[in-house]
Amino acid sequence: MASVDSNDLFPVRTINFLGRDVPTLGQNEFGPCALLGVVNALLLRGTLKISSDHGALTLQDVLARLADRMMEANQRAQESSDEASLNVRAALDGAVTRLPTLAEGLDVNVKFNGGFEFTSDLAIFDLLDVRLVHGWRVDGENDPETAEALGSRSYNECIQEVVQLRTDELEGAAKQRAELVSAFLERTKTQLTYAGLAEIHSTLRENEVGVLYRNLHFSTVFKRDGVLYALVTDIGCRRPASFFTRASRRWRALTRPPAQTASRRTSSGSASTTSAATRTSATRRSNPRRRRAARTPTIC
Repeated sequence: MASVDSNDLFPVRTINFLGRDVPTLGQNEFGPCALLGVVNALLLRGTLKISSDHGALTLQDVLARLADRMMEANQRAQESSDEASLNVRAALDGAVTRLPTLAEGLDVNVKFNGGFEFTSDLAIFDLLDVRLVHGWRVDGENDPETAEALGSRSYNECIQEVVQLRTDELEGAAKQRAELVSAFLERTKTQLTYAGLAEIHSTLRENEVGVLYRNLHFSTVFKRDGVLYALVTDIGCRRPASFFTRASRRWRALTRPPAQTASRRTSSGSASTTSAATRTSATRRSNPRRRRAARTPTIC
């Protein structure tokens, strides 16, 4: 990610979202995706507002608006003196001072049995009521050995074990466990598994806007009709038109639930793409109306 300063400009562009014209923020190729992931989620939900007349906003302005929204969202806690409210107020003080980390690069440590290792930075998402999800999860039902090897540990903990494995510091049961962990990390480099995908779809409600963490990138995501879409914020993006949804180049269809894609896995745990493509092709030939619906989301 390129360095940012308080005078960096983020272009404002308006998109149609569920029948509303909503100003959103764009970025250059290496802009602060964590910051824009959160801000655009709030803009799409209508809990943060900016004027479409703004051609661009500075980083300083974006952070100030985000801090104001955080205070508004937790106004009740600021007016109460019970223990829970005091804890929220303490968290608010820390989160407001940590907001610039969204622009500087957020350190996130996933857990392969679901969720993230909690940090003060992640409290920002909680206080803004924005759900943060990831899809890098082990399939405990179909791969119990790997699930047991990973346990409830985070990525950072697991990678330390892999380093020990590669430097021949382990032996016996510890070595076997590390080999399972290393194999899992190697075959899931995309950081999206079927188990993780299923969890995202079960976690996000229909029409919910959240933020997806994957491969060091934070995307504003939206679940609509059982399909997950990511908001495209790269102003300089020059991908082929087929890469984007047909209805709008502002959105990219990320995934479909496992039941709609390939349910069969290879021995490594990845999808059988050939069978998935065959079924998809057959479905499109037999039902052209469904093909159009699949290509054209109803979000915009």
